[in-house]
Amino acid sequence: MKKHSLRRIVSLAMALLLFAEIIVQLRPIEAMASMKTAIVTATTTLYTAKSGSTSGGTVAEGTQVGIAEKSSTRWRVYKNGQYFWVNSNYLYDTSTVKPTAASRVGQGVSTRQVIVYAQPRTGAQKIATLKPDTLRNLYSQSGNWYQIYTGGQYGWVRVDGFDYNKSVNRGRLAQVRTMKTLQTYYGPGTDYLKSIKIPSYSFLNVYKYAGNWALVYRSGKFLWAYFSKTNVDRDPKPVPVTSIYFYNDDPLYVTRGYKQTLAAKIFPSNYTDTISYKSSNTAVATVNSSGVVMGVANGTCKITIKASSGVSDTITVHVVDNIANWKPSMTVSDYPYGKPAVEPVKAYYSGSQLILNTYVFNNRNARAEYFNYITIDVYKTDGTLVATQKFTNVKLSMAPNSYRTLQFIFTSPIKTDLVGGTYIKYNYSYTYSY
Repeated sequence: MKKHSLRRIVSLAMALLLFAEIIVQLRPIEAMASMKTAIVTATTTLYTAKSGSTSGGTVAEGTQVGIAEKSSTRWRVYKNGQYFWVNSNYLYDTSTVKPTAASRVGQGVSTRQVIVYAQPRTGAQKIATLKPDTLRNLYSQSGNWYQIYTGGQYGWVRVDGFDYNKSVNRGRLAQVRTMKTLQTYYGPGTDYLKSIKIPSYSFLNVYKYAGNWALVYRSGKFLWAYFSKTNVDRDPKPVPVTSIYFYNDDPLYVTRGYKQTLAAKIFPSNYTDTISYKSSNTAVATVNSSGVVMGVANGTCKITIKASSGVSDTITVHVVDNIANWKPSMTVSDYPYGKPAVEPVKAYYSGSQLILNTYVFNNRNARAEYFNYITIDVYKTDGTLVATQKFTNVKLSMAPNSYRTLQFIFTSPIKTDLVGGTYIKYNYSYTYSY
């Protein structure tokens, strides 16, 4: 009888020990489950003490951690069964966006079969699988991950598996227009990490308000921006274009195989119209949505700029070979007496060489025999040096008060567009005789 009692006592003790071990193992899970969670917005340091004196390693962007305690500058978080301190600027409290229909930031449609994870990382526990073309509400974003609700629980899916743009307007509360450049943040406050700046006169969809802070979607992610009376128009009205015109030379010469950007004035500057460009003959020249013209083949076409309100302007474009042509601006008698003058007439490429044809004017009452040397620099109108070379003992044999053509061959030029505008500078020494 005593033996049976002893056996029962031993068995009960072993069971209690096993139960205690299970409880110890479950404590981290219970601790994490009972905490609010935060997402790490950028890879940062884990500290073992609140003072930040001792590092406990790093935590990667997108990691989900438990929040055990908050202070103004550091939060005590729970990760992998341990507690650490982290700079609060690098944490986003997910409880600030409640996963309810009213607080969703948008909707998305799965573009393929998508795995749902318990945390925003591929190594996390898989909790569900979505079929292609499944519509789900989106509650927050962490890097390349969306938080969704499916099958009675919240999980994370990769951004590249969801097409947010298919339903970009379904979850929005309003649309506004920026009046000034807006700084965005990863949370509703300036103590959060800064993100991108949004230019003035940009349209934004708003998905959630927190006081004067608004959750917007920009550059593929959800961000927070502070709205005031002066930096945002909350009820933007259409502003049509009233005047639009090109201020390039007309006709415009574009080199075959090269690009030129059209310059247009559009009024008023805060217009809401969309602007488009169109070529009358894309076999001669094409134009993109930014007004950049590409010369395709020699010929002539028209390029039109048009606002959606109907205002437009047209420019003639000639696509030509890569040749710079000049018309001499002076005659022999126009130049000061006593020195020869050089004017460019034509410049073009021949293989790897640049050929420069010129007029040389001799306005002296003496023969110009030869240049002892002449150094010529060829520039584009933007100041880019195309070619420079020193030529020596260049024969002139010019009678008094006369001019002649003279060709210079540059052996090491850069290859560039000459038609857009070219000029030369030169200095020399020459010999004359009577």
